Amino acid sequence: METSKTTLKEKVIIALRWIALLPASALGSLLVYVVFVFLNKTIPFTGNDTIWNYAIEFIGHAMMGAAFVLIGICIAPSRRKSCAVVLFAIACIFFGVSLTFGIMSDYPWKDYVGMLCTILGAGHAYFNSDKIIAE
Repeated sequence: METSKTTLKEKVIIALRWIALLPASALGSLLVYVVFVFLNKTIPFTGNDTIWNYAIEFIGHAMMGAAFVLIGICIAPSRRKSCAVVLFAIACIFFGVSLTFGIMSDYPWKDYVGMLCTILGAGHAYFNSDKIIAE
C-alpha cells in the first residue's frame, strides 16, 4: 500500500514540475538579467563608459535567453530535449512579437540588439542542451 502512495506522490510532483516549468523559466531568466545588470551598475568597472553599459545590457540579455532555456530543461521531469526545442521556439516567438512592437513604437537600436542577444543566448543554450541533459 505504501508503494501506491509513493506512486501518487511522484505523479503529483511530476505534474507540478510540468506546471511550474514555464513560469519558473520566465521568472528565473528575469532574475538572472536583473541581478547581472544590477551588480554591474552598482559596481562599475570602468566608470560611466557608454560602450561598457551597452555591453552589460547585451550580455545580460544573452544570459537571460540562456537562463530561460536552461532553467526549463532542468525543471522538466522528462523529454528535456523536446522541452529545449519548445522553450527556444517560445523565445523566438517572443523575439518576433517584441521586434514587431519595437518597430511600430520606434524603439532605439540598442533594444533591437538586446532582443537579438536574447535569441542568441537561448539558441546557445538549446544547441548545447545535450551536454546539460547528459549530466
